[in-house]
Amino acid sequence: MNKKANSRSEFLFNKKLLNSKRSQSQIITTVLIILLVLAAIVIVWQVVQSSVRGGAEQIETQSDCLGLNLVVVSVNKTAISLRRDPGATSQTSVDAILFVEGQNKGVVSTGLKELDSKINNSIGSFNAGDKVQLAGRLGGEGGTLCPLGPKKEIVDGAL
Repeated sequence: MNKKANSRSEFLFNKKLLNSKRSQSQIITTVLIILLVLAAIVIVWQVVQSSVRGGAEQIETQSDCLGLNLVVVSVNKTAISLRRDPGATSQTSVDAILFVEGQNKGVVSTGLKELDSKINNSIGSFNAGDKVQLAGRLGGEGGTLCPLGPKKEIVDGAL
């Protein structure tokens, strides 16, 4: 009987606790904290989702560059001989962009297909000893620029 009385008094005590202003403010505080945590989770998810989506798009465009290999066969002060080696890229036609000492000097060849070799005699005038590199551009003007290939030194004399 004593246990019943205890449980009854605990129930009445808890009922009084629920009706008190102090317990109501604790409940409201707990609900607000839960809402703030949910809002923080939503904000963090939006940032993470946009970062992941952007990274996935970049990976997708750069994956076409895998296997693309543009090689400077020879280069002198005014001409360049280049070749597109075979590779795993799905792109059938690629533009070759010339970089001299890291500076973009423009397109030296367009529409390079696999195993094509081209000579461009109008690349401008550069200094012997400068380093040149080629980068492929997929999709024409404004397309994806692939990473730079190996460096080759400009020499005096004929190709």
